[in-house]
Amino acid sequence: MSKKQRKQSSIIVKIYILILFICGVILGLSFINAGKDSRGNIDARLDNDLVTILVSNGIKQENVIAQYVREKKFGDSVYNQYYKNIFLPDNKKIKSFELQFKTLARNFKIDISKNVEPDKSNKYVFYDKKRIYSTVIFTKIKG
Repeated sequence: MSKKQRKQSSIIVKIYILILFICGVILGLSFINAGKDSRGNIDARLDNDLVTILVSNGIKQENVIAQYVREKKFGDSVYNQYYKNIFLPDNKKIKSFELQFKTLARNFKIDISKNVEPDKSNKYVFYDKKRIYSTVIFTKIKG
């Protein structure tokens, strides 16, 4: 009887170790995929946060002159490049957007550049070393 119990406990230990190994592999794969996913959809999350900033500062759909999404290929992956041209009403100031844009870029660990165009419009570009994620242009001329 003693040998039979040892054999059974030996089999149970092996099954237990196998189950722990499978759980470890699944957990490891989930961490790998989670890291890719959070960096992979940065373009959509950035655009959602940009829209939130615009709306919270009083920009309405009627102020949007043009907007589009361009699908770009980068190596084996594809990402979206967002573009917004927005009419800035006289009662709105560029400075109210600028600090929030810089904070947003810092939160996403990307860079932001600001250019003042010859027509006095302000162009903000959100980018990293390899990609341009979003371009927002504020203009005083209604399209």
